[in-house]
Amino acid sequence: MSLAAMLNVGASKTLPNWFNMHSDLCVDWAAMHMQQPIGGQGHIVQIDETLVAYPKRMRNARARPMPQWWVFGGLDTSTQEAFLVEVPRHDTATLLPIIQLHVAPGTTIWSDQWAAYRQITAATGLQHATVNHSLHFVQPQSGVNTNAVENLWRCAKDKFERMHGTSQAHILSYLDEFQWRRNYGSRDECFENAVQMLRWRYRVPQ
Repeated sequence: MSLAAMLNVGASKTLPNWFNMHSDLCVDWAAMHMQQPIGGQGHIVQIDETLVAYPKRMRNARARPMPQWWVFGGLDTSTQEAFLVEVPRHDTATLLPIIQLHVAPGTTIWSDQWAAYRQITAATGLQHATVNHSLHFVQPQSGVNTNAVENLWRCAKDKFERMHGTSQAHILSYLDEFQWRRNYGSRDECFENAVQMLRWRYRVPQ
């Protein structure tokens, strides 16, 4: 049974409007709460980039090339804090400034051996270790891997697929909503936390 049927709202625009408002609230929440760098002294942050290419297809557009939308992110393996950023390219000039902005000094970066990551230590001063994915999922002896951040991508893409496609114009709001749900969207507390976010955004004067 659909959520619209459960709430008996039929074909009205009420439900889409509420979903859109929640997405907007998540964007505001992320702007306020997701600006602090993750990681820090003694922490490991796994980084990775992924291709998001799930646009809604037109029936007669089978031969139309799919646009390539890249998302870059990192995950603190201790705190599970993460950052996700839509990027136009996944090259050195694009990714290194994002690392400097979102990863705290003293962090050790774990990544694969993508060429854009080669200058991380020289450009940021952060320690950097890699795993050779052509040979291993986990680097022998050192244990370096990107399993946690890749699982983050799988969870994010599951959301995109459940929506039967993504709109490039709304990727940022999708990512912000995904981040909010990671932090506050547990089954038992999701509604209560959503109400709290409404109170935070639309404060009633005392």
